[in-house]
Amino acid sequence: MGPSKLDRECKGKDRSLTVAARWEGVSGKGWLVGAWGLLFMLLPTAAGQEATPVWKWEYGRIEALVNKVRAGEDMTPKKWPGGARVAVALSFDMDAETGFLRSGQHSPQPLSRGEYGPRVGVPRILKLLDQHRVPVTFFIPAVSGELHREAVDAILKSPLKHEIGVHGWVHERLTELAPGEERELTRRAFDYWTKRLGRKPAGIRTPSWDFTSETLGIIRELGFLYDSSLMGDDRPYEILAEGKRTGLIELPVEWILDDATYYSYDRAAHAYHRMSDDDVFQIYRDEFDRAYEEGTMFLLTMHPFMTGHRSRMTALERLVVHMKSKAGVWFATHEQVALAAAAQLRRTEVKEVENPAPAGSTQGFLSRGLGGAVYLSWMEAGGFRFARWEKGRWGETRTIAEQRRFFLNWADYTSLVELPGGALAAHWLEKQADSKYAYGLRVAMSWDGGRSWKTVFAPEVSKADDYTGFVSLLPLKDGLGVSYLAPTAHGGHEAKTLRYAVLDGKGRLVSDKELDGDVCSCCQTSAVETGKGPVVLYRDHTGETRDISVAGADGVKALHADGWKINACPVNGPAADARGGNMAAAWFTGAEGRPRVLASFSGDDGRSFGGPVVVSGDNPIGRVALRLLADGSAAVVWLERVTEEKAELRLRRVQGSGELGEMVVIAQVDSARRTGFPHLVEEGGRLWVSWTGESVRTVVVDPAYLKLL
Repeated sequence: MGPSKLDRECKGKDRSLTVAARWEGVSGKGWLVGAWGLLFMLLPTAAGQEATPVWKWEYGRIEALVNKVRAGEDMTPKKWPGGARVAVALSFDMDAETGFLRSGQHSPQPLSRGEYGPRVGVPRILKLLDQHRVPVTFFIPAVSGELHREAVDAILKSPLKHEIGVHGWVHERLTELAPGEERELTRRAFDYWTKRLGRKPAGIRTPSWDFTSETLGIIRELGFLYDSSLMGDDRPYEILAEGKRTGLIELPVEWILDDATYYSYDRAAHAYHRMSDDDVFQIYRDEFDRAYEEGTMFLLTMHPFMTGHRSRMTALERLVVHMKSKAGVWFATHEQVALAAAAQLRRTEVKEVENPAPAGSTQGFLSRGLGGAVYLSWMEAGGFRFARWEKGRWGETRTIAEQRRFFLNWADYTSLVELPGGALAAHWLEKQADSKYAYGLRVAMSWDGGRSWKTVFAPEVSKADDYTGFVSLLPLKDGLGVSYLAPTAHGGHEAKTLRYAVLDGKGRLVSDKELDGDVCSCCQTSAVETGKGPVVLYRDHTGETRDISVAGADGVKALHADGWKINACPVNGPAADARGGNMAAAWFTGAEGRPRVLASFSGDDGRSFGGPVVVSGDNPIGRVALRLLADGSAAVVWLERVTEEKAELRLRRVQGSGELGEMVVIAQVDSARRTGFPHLVEEGGRLWVSWTGESVRTVVVDPAYLKLL
């Protein structure tokens, strides 16, 4: 007996659905939900699966298979936003014609059934949602979105701000694709919706709820906040991959809460699930009522070409009215629910630490002392100050400089470091007395824990409206290294040279030499100490090509030939760190019209670097920070654009082999200059991250969580 059309018309989500329908056609006893699990085991082996019976497998093999993707910790908050007791996440899969096209049904009759969804069902659904003020999520295949642009426009124009999530390219069956096709089609769908929405889609529901051995990796690569395709719980949970935490939120689905279970029709077999709208309403209502009692989540999957019919819309409205009759019900999009769930991860694993920087403070800079203490410096009205974190608390706030002609620049920030022996060094920028725009760097040192300071290095700016800046302070065994940009002896305002000065332990200038005579004029530098001496990374300038170069004992070398040609400074310098003979670097590039943050490792103190790996998502702003960890991996922080005004501060761990960990959102931030540049240090196995919001902010990432990334 060949497969019936129900295999195709029911979205192909579960072949047990077909068998259940056939059983109904023979017995006439209605739907047999309780028998589905047994019937599924009787189905033929799915394509691509081994025919060897599972009872012949060793237990370890079974365990490994089962543990590939499993349900992790329950992510239900103690209280949903607004103090709500339960979250209601309604969703509509607008498959339109694609559910039939992907099954080879090309005749007008089945295609017209799919057309009904966006043509009739979606307007009815939007009208009902507007009437009751209920935001929802639509999961739409990219092809359906393009075929029915007017329906998508109507969804996006709703004042309720409905969400649209990825639902495949053409509602393809993932388990039937050739190797590589799943990644290609998912990427195409992701790119389509990113362009259409003007932002990265937050979530994905795989077509037919299919999930292959590659699916989770693809979802993580694309940086989705959540998935809604699995069935490991009734509540939101974190997905585990081979027993390891992923940081990915699952909003689980279930056949009981899918209208396809009750409204599907097999024309060829003259069989359908004989469920009245009253019976369907009762099932939905009972599921919601129990979710309300438990204080968790109610998630319902519907299809405009099924639920969009008149009588079924009446049943849906009855359900909405029933849910709204109870107090403490939060109607939300899937993204909003996932964000509330993801906050449980950040609440325990990424914690904000209050710091002494006052409201309005800027240019927060983190550094780690040789004894493990963390220093935070910042600019505030009238002064450059710092505090030290040690033994679980901040110490006294002390002043580095005040009542100066400070020059504040969002990209040319201040810094502070501790030197061997306990001396401190700091730098700031100061306006030239005879110019409105010219400024120069000032380096000061303190030998009494920061109570008093002495300016020890202040190279003059001889040209009007020129500057010295973009400094990296490097603690040395016998003093301090200072890499900085300075005017060239010839050339205009935009011409800059990279210089490196050395001061001894008493602040006396030992040397000040040029490393490169033509560099990008306003990109940050990064200096590290290696076993072969100091190494400085910076953005070079060769014609209009602005790639990253490395200056060290062996002279100047390109880190990697990105080939980024741009006729203006991108204000996006590199970040580097060195540890035990190893070195790592991260940087932003826009080469080939593709913005990305790259990372690369060196095992020979920066003399050569391996091929870079892409660390970021698809729309990074850059502004990178990096730290090498004790195990040889590197932690990279950068800004990733979400909308024109908003961005995410993201963290990712990168192994020397190029293996990438999960992208973690540290904070939601402005994409504008006011956020400045993040800074990153490691202390006691945990990471500290700083950036600027309304004031300087700091968070710490728990070391146990960091190991999971």
